Amino acid sequence: MGQADDRGSEGDPLGTKRVMDDLVLGIARDAAVSVYDMLVESVEESGETATWKTADRETDEMVYQAHVYAGTAGISLFLSDYGRVCSEPRAIALAEKALNWVMSDDNEPTFSQLPEDFRISLAVGKEGVALGWLKRSQSEGDGDTRSLEKAVDIADHLLTCDPLKRPGLLIGTAGCGILLLRLWEQTGDGKYLDRAREWAEYILTDQWDTHNYLGMGQGFAGIGHFWMAFHDLTGDSAWIDLLHKTAEKLIEHAEPNQGYLNWRRVLEEPEMTRSQWCHGGAGVGQFFARAYPKTNDSRYLEYAVSAGECTYAYGDDTQQPGQCHGLVGKAELFVELFRVTGEPRWHDRASEFIDLTLGYRHETGDGIRWLAECPDVYSPDFMRGAAGVGHFFLRVMNPGLCLPLL
Repeated sequence: MGQADDRGSEGDPLGTKRVMDDLVLGIARDAAVSVYDMLVESVEESGETATWKTADRETDEMVYQAHVYAGTAGISLFLSDYGRVCSEPRAIALAEKALNWVMSDDNEPTFSQLPEDFRISLAVGKEGVALGWLKRSQSEGDGDTRSLEKAVDIADHLLTCDPLKRPGLLIGTAGCGILLLRLWEQTGDGKYLDRAREWAEYILTDQWDTHNYLGMGQGFAGIGHFWMAFHDLTGDSAWIDLLHKTAEKLIEHAEPNQGYLNWRRVLEEPEMTRSQWCHGGAGVGQFFARAYPKTNDSRYLEYAVSAGECTYAYGDDTQQPGQCHGLVGKAELFVELFRVTGEPRWHDRASEFIDLTLGYRHETGDGIRWLAECPDVYSPDFMRGAAGVGHFFLRVMNPGLCLPLL
């Protein structure tokens, strides 16, 4: 079986292999290198471990954190892919050391004391650590399976645990289901595929009708990527039927905003105030942009385009560069629309948002740093900080590379 992110055009979530022009590709490479250099300069390395201080999700205080969303495990995702894409062994070694630090005894309370609804999740649970080892395993030499074995050891409890409280991508069933599919892809062991199918059925029978989130992070757009992963790996057309089911749910709840179409964070939200990767049109648009080449349903391209126009109209409203609710999470929609349609306007808008993103790279007394969510906070984390920005630039350079969570 192939590696998770090096899929050919048939399994390419973007549907095509169109790439940005040479100027943008050069900018993307320089920016990815800048993020990597920053991580090397700021790492706290000791023996077999490595870590960084990252901004706390609630207070923005710089602290040591273990999880994927805003901690060292997330940084390892960037390092593993950077090492493979840029042929940089030091990055691959740092990814392993980062995951060693995450798995140290001192970090066990980070995971064991999580609220029940969040305990099993890619974003903040140990499942994100398993994903980190899985990504690291793709960089190992022939016959070396240590990282894959560690991913399996962490994730095997998913085969027997109770159903998850939430169905989403960052938090819940869909994200952990995608992890199971990636484990099946890497190991060939059908028990992971069987469990992923059980969880897909659980979403449909027990969570679908009561779930009220719409976007990528916790909503139906992220759940739709679970079906896409199934179809990419199995070729079973039944998963395309579920793509249509998800698309109809999102079409039902599309609403006018900024002169185009957008989606609320949750159905009960009083008004729409955002178009971001996590919540709103930027993430929902990515679902439609990826669903279109898989289904040839022209409506999906129309909804992706309208989401793209709405996202562009919001501009840099959050004043931050990050993946979750900043500029690169938005710019990815423009990149995908260009790859699907070939229309120059999407190339130009992606380039414009890339330029805006570069404005958050600052020369400081500690060297080059990238701003995170809060003014004057320079955080290297994945979903809100520099590592996620760097990974976006890797994806610009490599159409076959996708966000690790997918």
